[in-house]
Amino acid sequence: MAYEIQYRLLTDTEKELFYKDFINFLAVHGIPGEEWERIKKEDKHQMMLMFAQFSDLVIHKSLSNIKFAYKIEEDSVIFTCFNDTSFEICSIAHHGNLEADTLQNFVNTHSETVEILSLPYPEKGREKYIYQLTGLDGYSPCGDTLWLALQSK
Repeated sequence: MAYEIQYRLLTDTEKELFYKDFINFLAVHGIPGEEWERIKKEDKHQMMLMFAQFSDLVIHKSLSNIKFAYKIEEDSVIFTCFNDTSFEICSIAHHGNLEADTLQNFVNTHSETVEILSLPYPEKGREKYIYQLTGLDGYSPCGDTLWLALQSK
């Protein structure tokens, strides 16, 4: 059985955090503990297949819970809101060293002329787009406080 991983494998720390969930995952797939022990010893391909599927499931669920993210660049801050079928994005220029802990003040004082664009997700879809931004492009997930401040201006 071929399986193409969608995101990445869980790290050792993540494996420990989701250990009980993995046991439930195996049970849902009809694999009792004794069978899993046999698979780990005798069928490394099947073991990796099951772990890859579980990793994708966990990461996809985590990504589906992300609603907002930001990225501090050299001369701007990009804010993003992830809706179901589209995302909203805006950028505010800054001059100097801006730190994440000062973002709220920055937004409150520099967001009067913000233009928020609404765009459809790329063909790969919402969660894969969020994975690209947060997993590879340096965006940090955040709560709604910054986005709400931007919208109120």
